[in-house]
Amino acid sequence: MLHEFVHLVTSWRWDEDGQRDMVVDITYGLEEVIWLAYGGYRDRNGNSVDSYMATMNAQTYAYFAVAYWYSLQGWNDKERVSFFAGRPAFAEWLG
Repeated sequence: MLHEFVHLVTSWRWDEDGQRDMVVDITYGLEEVIWLAYGGYRDRNGNSVDSYMATMNAQTYAYFAVAYWYSLQGWNDKERVSFFAGRPAFAEWLG
């Protein structure tokens, strides 16, 4: 739902050339969203996509919100787990 809300609240934006500048769907997959933010993402034709486009991808905001929420949780003093390796692993660095 947050993904769709990002589309809604940016639908009014216009760039300096008078073109619509709303947040769109570039990719949904977590790994692709990370590559997009890093600047190593390529489109279907193999063209490199600038990391600025991560700010124009609605799913970027959804993943960020979930990660932020996760980082705020207390977990009742249990050890925190991250999923960066694609599987659960203890993450002492989260606090």
